[in-house]
Amino acid sequence: MGKKLPLVLGAGAVAGGLTLRWMYQKMSIAQMTPEDEELVKAQPGNDYIDPAELKMHAGRAITIDAPPEKVYPYLKQLGCHKAGFYSYEYLERLFGYHIYNDYTIEEKWQDTKVGDWIPYRQNGAGTGVFGMKENEYLLTGTDSRKPPTDNRGITWHPAGFEYIAWTWNFYTIAVDGGKKTRLVAVNDVAHNDDVPKFWYVIALLIYGLTGNVMSGKMLEVLKGCAEGTYKPAERQKAKNALRNRLYYCGEPNWGKQ
Repeated sequence: MGKKLPLVLGAGAVAGGLTLRWMYQKMSIAQMTPEDEELVKAQPGNDYIDPAELKMHAGRAITIDAPPEKVYPYLKQLGCHKAGFYSYEYLERLFGYHIYNDYTIEEKWQDTKVGDWIPYRQNGAGTGVFGMKENEYLLTGTDSRKPPTDNRGITWHPAGFEYIAWTWNFYTIAVDGGKKTRLVAVNDVAHNDDVPKFWYVIALLIYGLTGNVMSGKMLEVLKGCAEGTYKPAERQKAKNALRNRLYYCGEPNWGKQ
């Protein structure tokens, strides 16, 4: 084992370096601009976190060649109980999140309303919808000092934190005369000041860095879905159509024409 140890450590270092490089590249995609910040300031949802408690503000943004009404329905389907999060589902399942993405618009999942709980994983941990306006914004947040909006929900409270609160807000802002959408996803985070450094670093790596990468992928996928260029979505539509023809799933007349 003595001779193999340097090889194992070397391989681990290389793998870790490549992973960090990949994450850095992914984080550089779909960054918010100062113009996006100004757009968001004019939108609702900024008062969920007390400015005096704010510890982190981050966001992603991407321009989609489709109007907001083509983008917003995908946001209403967020959640492991619906269409997933349009990100790296295999990686999410590797970490115990029972998430299977669905890239089609399903009418049965369009019933999202204020007060609903969007679960991140099957144990109920997630975020609550505290505001929404069709084709304009979807506001979600959670605060470990408050009960979840759904009695089946669980507010995340990591070790070492006295409390933690955050938002995950989405804005579908019409641009180019309404022909395109500037999709902006914003995270604000608040927590107590005296968090032990060890637990702070763990939370930052797992939910900060990783979450940033996952959000970037989500925006890329949503862009492809709304524009009709995301190939997995087209394959899924064909698969769903075949399923409906064979088993008469979904609408009563599907597959019977």
